[in-house]
Amino acid sequence: AGGCLIGSCLHKILWGADLKHLAAQLLCEEYLKENNEQRIKRYYPNLLNYIKYGRISDIDIIPEFICTELQINLQFYHMRYVHKEYPKFDFIGVTTLFTFYWKKTVDTINQAKRFLAENGRFMVGGGSHPQFFQNKYLRKLVSIPILAF
Repeated sequence: AGGCLIGSCLHKILWGADLKHLAAQLLCEEYLKENNEQRIKRYYPNLLNYIKYGRISDIDIIPEFICTELQINLQFYHMRYVHKEYPKFDFIGVTTLFTFYWKKTVDTINQAKRFLAENGRFMVGGGSHPQFFQNKYLRKLVSIPILAF
């Protein structure tokens, strides 16, 4: 584990399915770093789509790739994506500015928790934060210690 993931609930990468796309991007970058094969780096969009969807049609255009150790390794990353075994971060910070999107904000926070390392810190802040998380029902939905910033 390591690093820091900070974003705003208003920024599109932290709304719903876009966090899954971020997870796929992080997994694809990890795959490329682990395999360090220059010739496949230019196929990043194809590799990313395979990690997300597991379609052979996304990677069959890569020369001398199918039925190789590189493909087997890529299948491992696809399975990590499917099982939501995302890269972990020591710190995640989420800002929330508009509480009238409370359900989407809570869903986003719960999804972002999948990126948190075991002993990591998760912080929520923003203009409406104190009022937003005083609601006991919302605190139960989020179900992690929230540290204000």
